[in-house]
Amino acid sequence: MALRARNIHLDDVLTTERPCIAWREFSESRPPRWQKLISGRYLGEILRLIICELTDKGVLFLGQNTYKIEKAYSFDTAFLSLMESDRREELLMIISIFTHFFALGATLAERQFFRALARLVGRRAPRLSACGITAIVGKMRYLEEGSVGGADGSLSNK
Repeated sequence: MALRARNIHLDDVLTTERPCIAWREFSESRPPRWQKLISGRYLGEILRLIICELTDKGVLFLGQNTYKIEKAYSFDTAFLSLMESDRREELLMIISIFTHFFALGATLAERQFFRALARLVGRRAPRLSACGITAIVGKMRYLEEGSVGGADGSLSNK
C-alpha cells in the first residue's frame, strides 16, 4: 500500500498481511474481476483494514472496545463518501458514523486522519477506472487517430 497522510507513511505502520488476506477472501468468494478492485465494497474494506491495523498497534481508539469495526465488510462505502465530504471544522459526520455504527469516540486528530484516509482510498477507484479506459482506447488505436476522451461526475473530480 502506498498511502500517505501528511508525514505518516502507512507502509511503515502497516506490517501485517490484512489487505492481502482480505483480497484473498474477497476473490475466493466471487470470481476475481477487474471491476471488483474498484467496487465500493472492497474500498470500504480497505479503509476498515487500515483502521483495524492502526487500532491493533495502539494508535487509534485507545481503551475502547472495537469489536464492531473488526467485523469484515462492516465499513460501508457510503461512509467513505460522507467522511470525504464533511466540510465542518469539527467533522461532525465522522463523529456520527463512528458513534452510531461502531460505538466509538474519535478525537479531532483521529477524525482529520480518517477524512484524509477516506480521500486517499476514494481516489483508487477513479484512477483504476481511468487506467482501464486508457488501456481499451489504446488497444483500439483511437489515440493514434487523434480522438479525445472525457469523463463526467465524481470520476472527473478525483
